Amino acid sequence: MSNDEFPKKEVETLWAPWRVEYFEKEPRDRDFLATAGRASDDAEHFVITRRKNAFLMMNRYPYTVGHLMAVPYRKVAELSELGENEVVELWNLVVHAQALLSAAVKAQGFNIGLNLGECAGAGQAEEIELSADDINAVIAMTEGVRGKVFASIDGDQLRLQASAPIGGFLGRPGYYFNGEVVIELEGAQSPDNPRFNRLTINGEQVPTDFLDWKYRSRHLREYLTEQRNAYDIDTIEIRDNKVILRSRSN
Repeated sequence: MSNDEFPKKEVETLWAPWRVEYFEKEPRDRDFLATAGRASDDAEHFVITRRKNAFLMMNRYPYTVGHLMAVPYRKVAELSELGENEVVELWNLVVHAQALLSAAVKAQGFNIGLNLGECAGAGQAEEIELSADDINAVIAMTEGVRGKVFASIDGDQLRLQASAPIGGFLGRPGYYFNGEVVIELEGAQSPDNPRFNRLTINGEQVPTDFLDWKYRSRHLREYLTEQRNAYDIDTIEIRDNKVILRSRSN
């Protein structure tokens, strides 16, 4: 083969036998990027550099040598959802990665790209993590509960301080509930048929059949099913000071 001839045959197939370990691995950690972001042992998770809003890590199972990934700590589905500081830090990490590879493996060329969308090789936009601030922001934008409910999250417990009308339940207009609701789920649960470790109102355990109670002639479970279908929610989980919603498309 002459020096001017492109080695098409030699590069048509990538030989990466080390990826067999990945294909045989069960169960796979679908949330490995977030796990690496939270980890304190950078070497264990192949993290090379950390910045305030993003970090740089090695791909544990690369197709080719030298595959590095710049990752934001905050999980988003679209580039447009990244903040300006996040975009700047991610690009700076890309430049840093190029410098590292040039020095470490004497790389003579680089492919820099993004996987956006499942069909392009990216993961699915299957999960939304909500902090207490996020939940309170939604409450502030929702007519009917604005100014009447305040959320906080303590580990695996969602706490709601509420002052809300309950006349619809009692059939007596003008009655209000004032107090604290504490919700703790048994891991990830279906939104319309959840199992609880704890569900209390002002310290008193709520009856297990409360989702069968009626409000304006409809069972509470029906309202939850309606919201689940409207937003395509598969499961809801409360852990690590967050409410985590997962899509049915997972």
